[in-house]
Amino acid sequence: MASKKKIIKAATELFANYGYHKTTMDMIAEKAGLSKGSLYWHFASKDELFRAILETGFNDYFTFLEQTSNKNNLSCSQKLKAIIDYRMDFLYQHKSLAKIILSNLEGIDKEFKQKVLKARQKHEEILTEIFAQGIKNDEFKLQDPHIMAIAFIGIINSIASYKDLTKENLNRIAENLLEITLKGILKEKKEDN
Repeated sequence: MASKKKIIKAATELFANYGYHKTTMDMIAEKAGLSKGSLYWHFASKDELFRAILETGFNDYFTFLEQTSNKNNLSCSQKLKAIIDYRMDFLYQHKSLAKIILSNLEGIDKEFKQKVLKARQKHEEILTEIFAQGIKNDEFKLQDPHIMAIAFIGIINSIASYKDLTKENLNRIAENLLEITLKGILKEKKEDN
């Protein structure tokens, strides 16, 4: 594994476990198996390293989200399923990174915090468009696509705090999340004859 990837992997685990402030560059260098000098050769500061971790996670997700949103051959329900599956797979493969991204983002500067807030807004906008298209196509019975987008994001984000993120559990969560999103939680009443 290249040094930069080793550093990002080590730092991601440490930030997720100890938080931004308690994680030191010494800890990161030790966990990555590198000298402190080598660490600083790749990243000038802890802040720069933290931003690199967050940007990687955001960039990958938004690339996928935009590609999925623009697929005209998928129904809106299929787009939501693809998004849920992607997020569950991401959580399984990158538990530490997911925990950092969904944290309160302590330790980042104002400029980068603005980027994060813009990314969150973009996330809402893309999902709102998917829900609005589903209403227009008579696929969804929603009143307000923006509120549904916010609720959908909240539900997905809350899963990162689930303690037992095994592949089996994430598959079960994905199925339930799709069921709740598409059908709600009310049980259909049988009509009396």
